Amino acid sequence: MPLPSTVRDVVIDALAFRIRSSPVPAGAEHARPAVLLHGLGMSQRPLAPLQDRLALRRPVHVVELPGFGGRPAPLGDVPVDSMIAALARALDLLGVRDAVVVGHSLGAQWAVELAAQRPGLASAVVLVSPVVDERRTSRAALALAILADFLREPPSIVTIMVTDVLRTDLRWFFAQAERMLRYPLLERVAQLDPPVLVVGGARDTVVGRPWLRRLRDAARGPLAIVPRAAHNPQFTAPGAVADAIDRFLERRR
Repeated sequence: MPLPSTVRDVVIDALAFRIRSSPVPAGAEHARPAVLLHGLGMSQRPLAPLQDRLALRRPVHVVELPGFGGRPAPLGDVPVDSMIAALARALDLLGVRDAVVVGHSLGAQWAVELAAQRPGLASAVVLVSPVVDERRTSRAALALAILADFLREPPSIVTIMVTDVLRTDLRWFFAQAERMLRYPLLERVAQLDPPVLVVGGARDTVVGRPWLRRLRDAARGPLAIVPRAAHNPQFTAPGAVADAIDRFLERRR
């Protein structure tokens, strides 16, 4: 069982990040670290099972972005470039480099931008259930897909998702949602130099397989489909996701 995480609150240019770091497991002093980024309105909780699995083989840092996890939202708008620059500086303070950056849902967009801005920091990227599927680019279509996905998820993750959103400042939540809907993920993935793994759940109603295949082709990398999982395979099937990540990294050593 992984040892308890260390929690650090790091403030960069008035942007407050909370970072939970797992200790380096014995014999893994030279293993590539992992950085995990959560989805819209979420805390670190939906990523905790995956953190525990990955922490058996490598150091893991789970980042709660400003305005999420029940913490105050930034007062004004924060451009993507500014947020990513601050995130990179926060990780620099922890000595993180040459990391595999794993983003879930909206976190996939942050992971791509971090790798684009700082490829030496984010030298490999994993996109888990990456949004927004090009067939669901309106607020209504995405909301209906999320509601349908709730019916395919266990009550434990649905409870976490609902309570996390309720703790999020609504102004900040909707501002990030609008930015998420406009983000050109396919185009940005195609421009990345670091290798990319795409992961999706076989029963996901938010992110369909045609979209996952398009991202895989744009990234020129592998695609892993997790059987029986919906939009949160990192929570419901963390072992399968961790194994896919380990295989992906092993092939690129």
